[in-house]
Amino acid sequence: MLSEKQIAIVKKSWRLLRDIDPALLGDVFYSRRFMAHPELRPLFKGPLETQYTKFIDTLSFLVSQLHRLDEFTRDVAVMGQRHVQYGVKPSHYDDVGEALLWTFGLATV
Repeated sequence: MLSEKQIAIVKKSWRLLRDIDPALLGDVFYSRRFMAHPELRPLFKGPLETQYTKFIDTLSFLVSQLHRLDEFTRDVAVMGQRHVQYGVKPSHYDDVGEALLWTFGLATV
């Protein structure tokens, strides 16, 4: 469980990041993932520009739910189930976390 202070820090940080063009932030994130794991690219059908917007919208939604842990947990579980249908495996999530931290580190430099 996150403390109120931790939630405030995440929300403040996200406010800075969400103003970055989703195409730029998404391109950096997915480029990092595909450079490290090119085998993941076929999981993404259609134009990546659409995925970039979904990426930012999803992160915005999740950050907005941090103070509602039950809803947050439910929403993440639903998202996880949906991603299983896309071919995502549990081992992919470590890479997602690494790519997120790397992307956010670049965005705040």
